[in-house]
Amino acid sequence: PYDLWRPGETSRRVKTLVDAFAETAALPKMLNRKAILDTLVQGCVDGLYVLRLPRPDRSFRAFWRATPDDVALRDAGLELVLPEAAAVTDLAPSLLLPKKLPELWQGDALTVADLVAYFTGQRVVPIVIGGYAEGVAVPAAGRDVVETAVEAAVKSGLLWLTSGAASLLSEPIPTGLLNDSAVLRTPPAEPSVLSLLPESLAPAWIESETTALRLTIELSRNVGYQYPWVV
Repeated sequence: PYDLWRPGETSRRVKTLVDAFAETAALPKMLNRKAILDTLVQGCVDGLYVLRLPRPDRSFRAFWRATPDDVALRDAGLELVLPEAAAVTDLAPSLLLPKKLPELWQGDALTVADLVAYFTGQRVVPIVIGGYAEGVAVPAAGRDVVETAVEAAVKSGLLWLTSGAASLLSEPIPTGLLNDSAVLRTPPAEPSVLSLLPESLAPAWIESETTALRLTIELSRNVGYQYPWVV
């Protein structure tokens, strides 16, 4: 309403937006510049837009659903970009967890193909603003960015990945297993001690002895999925 954005414009310098509250007569006067900047940062954390910092090589360092560091916030080149015109350069692994991103998870499992499709730049999701749901675009992210986030989430134990016969948690993903058909889930519950005893898992025991491998095989057969080794 105050002509902060020109028609068709998709990005503005953060400094320009902050300065506008001191220089534009139609805007309310706010002497506390930090309060304005904090509001812009909160909008970035909430996913309403992207904050990005141009690099000398004309690439960008982009922040989405994250708080930019102090160095970026002090840089006069920092820009605010509408999400439909932005590309994310990295994703926090924690963002891939269920209930973190609107409409990403449709059940208890998420394929890598669906995850990559979420970040094509064509998705609009509802975000609650002031008590009302409003459609906001999800910025684009390259497959390499998405895969890097998946690898970090699996290696740190945030997510469990199954790909063919492989079942991986808290370990690196070997080359070739991070494909479209790979499936992400939250880590499975640890089995109880009683579930590993001969009375509960007899096929794993031979003459009152067993091995970790036999326990894993039989336990996986009982629950219907391959337990990751770390569990």
